[in-house]
Amino acid sequence: MGELAPDLQDLARKLSGPEARLLVIGMSPDTNEQTVEVAHEALIRNWPKLRSWLDEDRSLLALLDDNKSRSAGMGTERSRSKLSAPGQPAR
Repeated sequence: MGELAPDLQDLARKLSGPEARLLVIGMSPDTNEQTVEVAHEALIRNWPKLRSWLDEDRSLLALLDDNKSRSAGMGTERSRSKLSAPGQPAR
């Protein structure tokens, strides 16, 4: 949720509150970062505007996920190369 602008964070909190319950704010076990998820699959199926936003952003999200994966791999290779002696291959 930290990636959201402050006004969108406020909106997410309102939409996850006891009066709305449209979103669920949780914690990712992998990254310990807050996440925001749609509370009910029916919202995606029956809210045309939300569905169009998700469809439009699907390619962007795939690109972001791919970039995160590549960045994580590069970081691992850098860490390995730092552990190797000069002139020796990374293990």
